Amino acid sequence: MVVLGYLLGSIPFAMLWRRFQMRRDLRDGTAGLTGERQIGREGETVVVVLEGLAALLAAHIAWNVISWTAPGGGTPNPFDNASRIAVFSAQALTAWQSVALWAGFAAVLGHVAPVWTRFRGGTGIPPVVVLTLVYLPTVFASGVAGFFLGLAATRNRRLAIVVAVPVALAFEWFAWINDWNPGWGLRSGPEPALWVMMTGLVLIARNAFDPQWDLPWLPPKPRD
Repeated sequence: MVVLGYLLGSIPFAMLWRRFQMRRDLRDGTAGLTGERQIGREGETVVVVLEGLAALLAAHIAWNVISWTAPGGGTPNPFDNASRIAVFSAQALTAWQSVALWAGFAAVLGHVAPVWTRFRGGTGIPPVVVLTLVYLPTVFASGVAGFFLGLAATRNRRLAIVVAVPVALAFEWFAWINDWNPGWGLRSGPEPALWVMMTGLVLIARNAFDPQWDLPWLPPKPRD
């Protein structure tokens, strides 16, 4: 499931969209008239949505496959009588919830470092946003609040991500320590907190310390 998540996350939707545009231009007879073909606002929207949905698909497949094969999953399967799952701790995830989270994390890694493009990929933001919104919506809300606080303080979107990650992690930690059940999404606990931390580190490493980004402490990129 983790390998599948990585492969789904590493699909180069931007490259595929450019090829689709080139074929459309060739069909319409407009190829080469505007120089290098840009992806455009329409393409950006399509690509971002597909990147997020690919990660969600990976997590969804993992959730259902593990739920079907795991003893006690609730769905009749050949493994259901192999063993019985005891009473869970209030802060523990089920096997299918756990695998779904980490399959989604693998999709984030696939988006950031796809093997097809020599491990140079996207920002990781679209898959993280979709996964967090679906599985940890209160953490998503706290991260969005932290992002806008960081944006107001720094006037830099990438530095705002550096602020949003610890805010989201602190919220998840607070919910875990106080055994707060949000009532929507996965229950707060040690594993979601670890997932938020690992995902946040990937976002910071990709967006804050990459020399391609125009951060204040880095010289501006050369213009052609």
